[in-house]
Amino acid sequence: MAFCSKCGATTVNEGDAFCSKCGTRVSPVKVSDLATNTERIRQQLADTRVNILITVIIGLYGLVFIVGGVVIKFTTAERYMNGSSGWDIYTYHPYQNWAAAFLVPGILCGLTAMVMLSYYNSKKRKLLKELEKQKE
Repeated sequence: MAFCSKCGATTVNEGDAFCSKCGTRVSPVKVSDLATNTERIRQQLADTRVNILITVIIGLYGLVFIVGGVVIKFTTAERYMNGSSGWDIYTYHPYQNWAAAFLVPGILCGLTAMVMLSYYNSKKRKLLKELEKQKE
């Protein structure tokens, strides 16, 4: 089925050279063109699925860093020091600076993964809708 660019009619049959409503010359759509377009859409869907998998891996990488940063942040050590009232116990966080070094990249990876995942999911939805239109 062809499409008339002048009047917008979609009732032009595949073999017709002119629009039945306005008489404008139309170029018929070939079945082979539809098959090529369908294959292009399927290839883009496959690429999008791979990109979604890579995005999930980036998100898991960020999650590992966040968990590592939280564990490091709450790691404490005790030191016994001779104070004015005798031996006192001081609790401190020996790896506090390392916690930020783990948390910041983890949060950045997580946020990046969320943005990328929403983009690729919307792209996948659009491609699936386009593929459904091709089947009709």
